Amino acid sequence: MFQNITESAEAQENTKINKMNLIMREFLKARNLVLFVLTLVMSMLSIEEEIAPFGLAMVAATLSSGVPVFGVILAGAIGTLVGNGVAAFLNFVLSSIIYFALVLIFKPKVAVEERNELLKTGKKLFLAVFLVSFFQNIRGIVLTYDVFMALVSGALTYVFYKIFVNRTSCH
Repeated sequence: MFQNITESAEAQENTKINKMNLIMREFLKARNLVLFVLTLVMSMLSIEEEIAPFGLAMVAATLSSGVPVFGVILAGAIGTLVGNGVAAFLNFVLSSIIYFALVLIFKPKVAVEERNELLKTGKKLFLAVFLVSFFQNIRGIVLTYDVFMALVSGALTYVFYKIFVNRTSCH
């Protein structure tokens, strides 16, 4: 009887080790490492040192195309912090949190097989970036400029998301 318990415990441990090895093998594929480095470099870029849509667009694109997201999030966060400073990093983190909350709360649509996107999360990305940018730019009176810049930030991130999702597909 005790032998059966120890054998099942060993089998469970071996299953855990095999799962961990499979996850690490998937994480360390050359294709994924290239995406991590590309995300790191691209997230260091910004437009007029005000809008940094590239890192978050890569995170959303990899989530939509079935690539391991953890490495991309880490690379995007490090690149945004190094290239654009603490304010852009906090903007990236807050946008990411809202984006993932929206993805978890409202189930994303599953795309058609012929498309590169496995999950359609672009609208959620636009909304997350818009909300963070809008509330970040409000200083007292709400100006049309603030609303416009929030819309531009969301639109730019969405456009780059669409570009990246067509390049990061797993097919």
